[in-house]
Amino acid sequence: AQSFSTKSQITNKDDILNWSQDTINKYYDYCLKQGVIPTLDLENVSLELTGPKDAVIFEQFH
Repeated sequence: AQSFSTKSQITNKDDILNWSQDTINKYYDYCLKQGVIPTLDLENVSLELTGPKDAVIFEQFH
């Protein structure tokens, strides 16, 4: 399977900074179950998703 990667700027940094640890864990678990590896970079306010193209595109909009 071909891997696909997309990196997006987070438009509202406050939304991410207000996530609880439980919310972050659930998001990561959900992504991993879909075969997507999320990389959250709060310093640069970006989110990179790597995995199968269809799954990455789906996660990008959720």
